[in-house]
Amino acid sequence: MGIGLMLGSVVFLALTSVLPQSAMLSYGWRIPFLLSFLMVAVGLALRLKVDETPLFRKAKERGLLVAVPSRDTFRKYWREVLLGTVIAGSLGTIFYVGAVLLPTYYSLLGLSPSSVFLGAFAFAASEVTFVFVGGALGDAAGRKPVLLIANGLPLLAVYPVFLFHSVATFFAAMVLFGFFHGVGYSPLAALIAEIFPTNVRYTGSSSAYQFGNAFLGDRRATFQQI
Repeated sequence: MGIGLMLGSVVFLALTSVLPQSAMLSYGWRIPFLLSFLMVAVGLALRLKVDETPLFRKAKERGLLVAVPSRDTFRKYWREVLLGTVIAGSLGTIFYVGAVLLPTYYSLLGLSPSSVFLGAFAFAASEVTFVFVGGALGDAAGRKPVLLIANGLPLLAVYPVFLFHSVATFFAAMVLFGFFHGVGYSPLAALIAEIFPTNVRYTGSSSAYQFGNAFLGDRRATFQQI
């Protein structure tokens, strides 16, 4: 997520520096979305080259795979899906506050588009940096403590961010929320994968992650924006 946001911020910053606002509103905003098809091709190529995990290969050899994993996931493991949805949605809210709500809020206060995109880049760079720190902390201290800290500290930071309006506050907040999301992102991925058995792990963890971000994280940030 962070790398994609970094690339998107760079592209938008470059476009806004060479195109007038009328051109950006007319066709310029479509260019980054067209370029994103290249990332789809890269992602597909990487996925096709990645081997399955040893646990999955063992499950396949023993005939433990199910024909319709989504059916078994929502019938037998719906509690795990709900739990993963809440966890993913909580951390997803932190991401959308940094990636969507804060840039929109400060742009309405008069912050220039270039500063907004630079702030988004700072958020993404912080997230990418600290995702490795979060992974190491999750392995050393456990997933749950790291996730509790990553989800709890933003509650203390969110009100000052919206009370004190300045360019310095904006950039500090973007780096800070990137830190929170980055620290929690690796433990989140490990935790929601670990709560599902191997034969439905991909479907279960993916469903929980997508539901959490679509129905909780994104909606809560959008509601706050409105």
